[in-house]
Amino acid sequence: MALGSLASCGQAKEVAADCLTIPATEKISIVKVSELTADGNLGHAYQIDVPAHVAALLAAVRAHQGSECKTVSAGNRRPQELSVAFEAYDSVPLILWIGPDWIGGVDTKADSKGALIARWRPMGKAEREAILEGLYEENGS
Repeated sequence: MALGSLASCGQAKEVAADCLTIPATEKISIVKVSELTADGNLGHAYQIDVPAHVAALLAAVRAHQGSECKTVSAGNRRPQELSVAFEAYDSVPLILWIGPDWIGGVDTKADSKGALIARWRPMGKAEREAILEGLYEENGS
């Protein structure tokens, strides 16, 4: 799957869906952030493992969770700039994808065949800046 777009884990058409579930702060031990190049390849990557930074990032994401999301449709390519994996000790309960004007990803919600349901929604500039500030805080990136 190319990381640079949302296309590969979609359904036939976009439909309204619940937004992503943000895991409880105490469940997340590490956050892995990967920047993506314009052609979808991995660029700079780093991890966030300072508990206070993980908690602040989750709080920022939770504050901007949104309420009107859609499933990802197959063939709908949106440029993706970041992939953010929120890892627990035994699972990855949330992966966010961030584009220039949208946010999406997968959590633990699956369809009847067991495939994770990818969802997305538009994201405004101020909201994007708040989430990015949480990602880059203390990393010097």
